[in-house]
Amino acid sequence: MVVGICDDEAYIRDGIKNILMNYAYSTGEEHYIVPFTCGEEIFMFNGHIDLLFLDIEMTNSNGIDVMHSLLMSNKVWRIVFVSSHDEFVMDVFGVKTLAFVKKPFRDTDIIKWFKVVESELNQDFTITIEEAQTKRLIKASDIIYIESNGNYTDLYLRDERIITRRALNKWEEILQKGDFLRIQKSYLVNMNYIEKINSDVILKDGTMLAIGRSYKKSSISEYNDFVIEKMRNRR
Repeated sequence: MVVGICDDEAYIRDGIKNILMNYAYSTGEEHYIVPFTCGEEIFMFNGHIDLLFLDIEMTNSNGIDVMHSLLMSNKVWRIVFVSSHDEFVMDVFGVKTLAFVKKPFRDTDIIKWFKVVESELNQDFTITIEEAQTKRLIKASDIIYIESNGNYTDLYLRDERIITRRALNKWEEILQKGDFLRIQKSYLVNMNYIEKINSDVILKDGTMLAIGRSYKKSSISEYNDFVIEKMRNRR
């Protein structure tokens, strides 16, 4: 796992790093830990970060602004805010945010969320798709929603759209072990990207998708169960 630690105070970065290194030593695992002093360094990093421990108020950047900039990118998978400013706790939650840890923190506070992300990554899976006579692997977690379009399906990822010949029913079979919800005959949606459900589904990026009449009751019920289960796992 690649873990980023973004804080302008060296003793905080070193403290989190030492906690993670000691835990990795106890489990016999290896992890790549990358320190950052500001948000700009995160965007300059040439790689993907599975878990980012992020401060809110730093000398050269604001962690909440960094979170919003990362929201629909592939740069970071999950964020845990680590800050003494708990007045901002309601502002930090988004599709990538797991938790808010208040300073001073305990070893168990850091390890707990590390293990949650480790579990999520183990549950994620890749899918092979054919694209212009070539095969390509994509992660299920990168799919925001899938739309049926005649004999084709359009996959909407965080930063692109892919057209495939695979039917929506087939996608539903492939993604049944993921967090996907069928909201009508034309749409399959990743529940991690849903902002809210009422008469429509509203995604984190503002996209609005209509719910089919026969799917409305089951969609709302299944999404509510999903949210409750997520909150249980994040306690």
